[in-house]
Amino acid sequence: MAFGYLPNMSPIKDLISKIFGCPSIIRRLQAPTIASMLKITRNDVVLDGGCGQGYFTREISKVAKLSIGCDINIIGNHVYVSKSTPRLFFTKCDMHELPFATNTFSKILLSSVLQAVKNDVIILKECYRVLKDRGIIVLSASVDYLHFKWLNQNKETLKRKFEITGRGYYSLGELQSLLIDYGYEIIDCQYSPRFLGSFIFELMLMLSFRYKFSVSWNHLFPIAYPIAWFDRFCSQRRKGCEVVIAVMKNNS
Repeated sequence: MAFGYLPNMSPIKDLISKIFGCPSIIRRLQAPTIASMLKITRNDVVLDGGCGQGYFTREISKVAKLSIGCDINIIGNHVYVSKSTPRLFFTKCDMHELPFATNTFSKILLSSVLQAVKNDVIILKECYRVLKDRGIIVLSASVDYLHFKWLNQNKETLKRKFEITGRGYYSLGELQSLLIDYGYEIIDCQYSPRFLGSFIFELMLMLSFRYKFSVSWNHLFPIAYPIAWFDRFCSQRRKGCEVVIAVMKNNS
C-alpha cells in the first residue's frame, strides 16, 4: 500500500487511500527525510504533534512501541483508524497544553506545526517537558519560496488562506536560534522539498491562489507527484521552500 494509507469506513475512500496514500505532495516529499531523521525503533514512544489526519502517525505505528497523534480536530475517522491499527492512539488536545506526563516520549514529530500555532515558544517548552532526556524532535517549517516572487510578496494573504494564526514562515537562522535558545541541540538540517519539489509545490500554490485554478489539490496529486518524486535526486545543497530539522533535548 502507498505511503500514508489510512483505513476508511467508506469502501470507496478506503480503496482510493490504498492506491494513492497521502495526497499531500509536500508531506510525501518530506516523508523520506523525516523518517531518516526520526529513526524509529521498536522501543520508541512517539508523539505526532498537530497530526492532522494522521498520515505520519499511522506510518510511525508500524515500527514504534506506541504512536500517539494529537490534534485540536479529532474526528470519527481518527477513531476508526486507531481501532483498526495496533499501537496507534489519537487524542484531542491543544499543543500549548499537552496532557502528558514529564519525560513521556522518546521522539516527537512536528510536521508544519511550529509556524502555524499562536505561540511557538510555549510549544517548544511543552515538547521539552514531555520529551525524555536526549529525546529527539523532528520538525518541518516553511521558509522563503524560491521560484515565484509573488508568493513571498503575499505571505500574509497565504496565511489567511491556510488559516494560520502563527508566524507562518521563518528564516533558517531564526528557526535555528529559536530552537537553541529553548534547550535544543541541532543534529541535522535539510531543505525538503528540494529544488524540483519546491517548484511543483509553489506552482500549485500559484495556480490555486493567484490564478484561481478551481481543481482541488487532491485531483492534481496523481499528475504532479510523479514529476515531483524526482526531487530526491536534486542536490542537497540546493535550497527548498521548507526545511526539516532534527534536534535533541539538551539538559546542560
